[in-house]
Amino acid sequence: MLDLDDENFKKCSECKKSKPLSSFRKRKGPKWSRWLRSQCRECESQYKSRYFLANKFRLTSRHTAWKKENTEKAKEYRQRWWEKNKDAIRAKDRAIRRRKLYGLSEQKYQEMLSSSGGLCAICKKPYGRPNIDHDHETGLVRDILCRSCNSGLGNFNDNVDVMRMAIAYLQRHGKAVVKQ
Repeated sequence: MLDLDDENFKKCSECKKSKPLSSFRKRKGPKWSRWLRSQCRECESQYKSRYFLANKFRLTSRHTAWKKENTEKAKEYRQRWWEKNKDAIRAKDRAIRRRKLYGLSEQKYQEMLSSSGGLCAICKKPYGRPNIDHDHETGLVRDILCRSCNSGLGNFNDNVDVMRMAIAYLQRHGKAVVKQ
């Protein structure tokens, strides 16, 4: 059983529960940095949400006014923030798109990637950027393909008969080259 009087625990001033020290943020500023905040992270987050909702107009109008007065500085902040976070933002956007278009969770997508071993399900060559193949009638995901194979299926409109005719055509003509 845990000893809640242990030096590794602290009592939250809001919820009055004893929690591990890792549940508390450090205070800001050089003079306070060795001390922890009085509220646990969970209570602090709830407080900030309530405060923002109660003061939304005042806070957003102050922020908008600052951006108008400091356009160059605001632009610089946005650019620095984008440079720092662009990979994560792009990854998140791709995950949202996969969820919206194909109903594919991030976990299922990662499972598909690992089971494919980085190889296209048709040509067995490594794909650069994976393409999700899906049935255009049902919308159901089939597998992960390289761009060429996915485009090929799309150009044949997923029509097996047309693909068979294309195979027969290739078999008939082999590697024949028109002589000039």
